[in-house]
Amino acid sequence: MPTLAEELYEDVLRCNKCGFCQAVCPTYQVTRLESQVSRGRITLMRHVIEEGFPLPKRLDQGALATCLLCRGCISACPPGIKTDELVSRARAEIVTREGQSWLLTLLFRQLLSSPRRLDRFAKAVRLIQLSGLQRLAEATGMTRLLGALGRAVPFLPTLPQQTAQEMMATVNHNPERPRGRVAYFIGCLPNTLYPDVVLATRRVLWWNDIAVEVPRVVCCGVPPHSFGDFASARLLARRNIQILKGVQAEAIVTDCASCSAFLKDYVHLLADDPQYVKDAAALSAKVRHISEYLSEIGWQPPVGELKQRVTYHDPCHLVHHQKIAQQPRAILKSIPGLTFVECPEPTMCCGGAGAYFMLQTELSLQILERKMGNLATTQANIVATENPSCLLQLAYGARRFNPKLRVRHTMQLLDEAYNGRG
Repeated sequence: MPTLAEELYEDVLRCNKCGFCQAVCPTYQVTRLESQVSRGRITLMRHVIEEGFPLPKRLDQGALATCLLCRGCISACPPGIKTDELVSRARAEIVTREGQSWLLTLLFRQLLSSPRRLDRFAKAVRLIQLSGLQRLAEATGMTRLLGALGRAVPFLPTLPQQTAQEMMATVNHNPERPRGRVAYFIGCLPNTLYPDVVLATRRVLWWNDIAVEVPRVVCCGVPPHSFGDFASARLLARRNIQILKGVQAEAIVTDCASCSAFLKDYVHLLADDPQYVKDAAALSAKVRHISEYLSEIGWQPPVGELKQRVTYHDPCHLVHHQKIAQQPRAILKSIPGLTFVECPEPTMCCGGAGAYFMLQTELSLQILERKMGNLATTQANIVATENPSCLLQLAYGARRFNPKLRVRHTMQLLDEAYNGRG
């Protein structure tokens, strides 16, 4: 196996220190620190390789921990250095040398690998929320004792009574003469936090005469991969390949930008696995994000009016990882009565980035405040986006900075227009 130096050094040397990454890096924009930009992080890795500079002993410490992995820097980088991949591999080295916390091990190996356990955990959180224990813990400062979990508490909405998978069990109708057939990959957060988004997506597919199969998948693997636990990410990927291999569908569709981006990357994640590499490539080739899929097949234009002023936030996993930007905008603009307004810096990360807000809360909030300021200039009453992490972060931002702003998934707005509920 190549060492960290052998893996990274060739790419690290390609950085010419031009500084173009400064203009597009969310962490640099709010801190103005050289250590918080792609160029600075690459310089740090060069010191590690050439001079034996020590890597941090914890994943939540140092400049490598504060990178959002958003890929905003790549489009501005003349040599096209994939800083997110360099940072991820460096984090993987920290996990290999130092291990990871019991909490992350529990999350990645026990909860995310078992839909039943994850559903039970979500229901337990809901009981805590409804019982008043959460408000008590916040009022008494007990949430500080829970570390990252405690910092997540203010961001979470009240969890729904049923998961999306449970609700979908009662939605078993398909078009009589479908023009296509898809497997709907329901991600962890949509399943536990946003079943209304899942049901909206399911109805949108029905309105477009698409037959839908809903396999019971596990987490796509992006959370452990982001934290440097490549082994757990590969285990989850192999499990999904086994589940989806037998599904008879022309495409694997998801409304979670993180899921679609990472599923498309299975071909690279398992490139060195002779048992799974062919199936991984076949799966990745079939994956489509929902707005991408609708654009490919040609969605049915809605007739119901939606008289709203709407802006759009580009999820990083959609615009930077998959280069999908115009498709969701075209869908929004096709809704009668909707006024679309572009916001400043639409492709700048909102600071959610999965669990980033739990580990880098102060920096996450600074990035979020900048985003909310940009959204406010549009005078829109709705911001649409296409990733559950962004929905979570922006909804918290709306509660804190702009209570009149509603946060919606693009599919929810399209569904409302189809149903004439605008």
